Amino acid sequence: MNLTLKRVLSVLFLSVLIIHYVFIVFYASPLSSMKSKLNGYSQLYCYPFFQQSWSLFVPTPNKKNTVLIKFRNDKNWLKIVPLKSSYNSQRNLVIHDAIHLLFSNSTYYLLNSLPKKSIIYSNKPNTIGFKNFNHTLNQYLKLDFSLSKNTSYDMIFTSYSDEEKLFYLFKNVKLYNE
Repeated sequence: MNLTLKRVLSVLFLSVLIIHYVFIVFYASPLSSMKSKLNGYSQLYCYPFFQQSWSLFVPTPNKKNTVLIKFRNDKNWLKIVPLKSSYNSQRNLVIHDAIHLLFSNSTYYLLNSLPKKSIIYSNKPNTIGFKNFNHTLNQYLKLDFSLSKNTSYDMIFTSYSDEEKLFYLFKNVKLYNE
């Protein structure tokens, strides 16, 4: 390898490493509560890899979240969340449990990013919680359905607890390809 190529690769690797550490610092630091564009990007970067369920150390609240979607060319609503959870005989985590955990985390963030009243959205909300949830849902839909880019669907998100009942309708959400 010639010297110029080694230098270019070294600079590129170092740049990626610096960007990675900046995102990690913004995600984990107390400054992450600040509303900034860099904080939003760091959350989108770190969430799929480093987020743990907050219920790991406290009991899960008595809340039932449901997500239904209806594709534009369909008449029926398809229930996405809650997924059936199934363990094999050794109690190992299987694929549906991992997806269930991912959805439970992202629905938690979605619910905390939306107002505490039922709303119909004709445009997607521009919140980190919705972006995280939308990313999770898109990944799930791409895995389980053979959908093309920009497939439109409507989504209903409901949350029931002893204290509150919330209903959100998101119209004309598009599946994106990354």
